[in-house]
Amino acid sequence: MNYHERVIFMKKVLELLLTALLLLSCMSLFVSAADLTNVAQGKTYTVDIGESGTASYGYPDGYGDGPAAERQLLTDGNIATDNGDAGTGAQQTSLGVYVIDLGSVVDGIKKLNMDMYGCEGWGVGVPISVEYAISTNGTDYTTVGTVLVDGAVAKGVGDWVGYDFILELTEAQSAQYVKMTASATNYIWSTEMQVFAESATTTPDTGDNVAVLIVLLVVAAAGSIIVTSRKFAK
Repeated sequence: MNYHERVIFMKKVLELLLTALLLLSCMSLFVSAADLTNVAQGKTYTVDIGESGTASYGYPDGYGDGPAAERQLLTDGNIATDNGDAGTGAQQTSLGVYVIDLGSVVDGIKKLNMDMYGCEGWGVGVPISVEYAISTNGTDYTTVGTVLVDGAVAKGVGDWVGYDFILELTEAQSAQYVKMTASATNYIWSTEMQVFAESATTTPDTGDNVAVLIVLLVVAAAGSIIVTSRKFAK
């Protein structure tokens, strides 16, 4: 095998290896990507605003969610996009404790969110924070984090100032009950509560496929080397 033949041979081997690395990289990205689904949408929840709140505020004809959250507006999927009163389930209180029942224990919970709004013209003060806690039995809760307004994602909606109090979990959690304790100046002015979990149907089990792909690429590379070597040996 002369110098020119060796260069061609090594180029082919390098191309095979680069192709293998590219395919494996793409496969790894596919495996790690998991769709998140809002598993709280359509689920029931309770609310406790304590004795300091006005349970009858805005109910049944205004923006209130009802003394016992009769309207269930915060899990209906209707999120404000053009103004702060779209789909609102408001409570006239500075502290509201909401508990969402997901119906059964849900695995793979990765993100929690509750939106809140303020509007000076309406006399709705600025929201303060949301504390998140989870439970599998509805009795024993574990606090997983608190988001302050300074760490929330601001979104201007007309005269309203809205915030998404998003909590990204470093590790996936399991829960049936999700407690969101919202704190605000004078109104819990919210349009939606969300619990995002990995979708079991959209995360493929590709571990075996990756292993098979590696074997096939190694075999192909070896076969190419053998064929090329025999060709140059003649």
